[in-house]
Amino acid sequence: MKEKNNSISNESKIMLLVIAPSVLRFFIFFVLPFVLSLYFAVMYYSVTKYFVGFANFISVLCNDAFRRAIKNTLLFLVMYLPLYTVLPLLMALSIDKISLRWKNLFTFIFLLPLIIPSSSMVTFWNSVIGINGLINKWIFANSPVDWINTDYARFIIVIIFIWKNAGYNMVFFLTGLSFIPQE
Repeated sequence: MKEKNNSISNESKIMLLVIAPSVLRFFIFFVLPFVLSLYFAVMYYSVTKYFVGFANFISVLCNDAFRRAIKNTLLFLVMYLPLYTVLPLLMALSIDKISLRWKNLFTFIFLLPLIIPSSSMVTFWNSVIGINGLINKWIFANSPVDWINTDYARFIIVIIFIWKNAGYNMVFFLTGLSFIPQE
């Protein structure tokens, strides 16, 4: 009976030794920064530091730039999320109906923006919608438009996000459609 208790104890020690690095990493990279952030959020630093409670949070909530950022984020989500769900589903339904050879080609084409580095994507879109981009040269040659500094910027950003990420959802929908029986 005594040996069994020792073996359980040894197994527990081994288990703790194996899990210790993960627990330590969790505390160092998640718990500690969270606690320090809360500490700094309720303190005010000038010549001396002192406790201000929720005053910092209230000043951020009353800040016009913060409110505008929240409004823009919510508008982006309202415009982006439905399109991010519906368009990939429509793409997957269309691709699911074609032959396997063409299916692989179209899947690759729609996944290509996902694997392109972001810096290359920025360069591509700048060459399309930038002040010296293709759209300005072809359509607005006489008076180029700075698209990012217009009211259309929100729509352009949504289009770019959808172009970059729709292929990812499309693959999930294609996988789900492949498991649905033909009958």
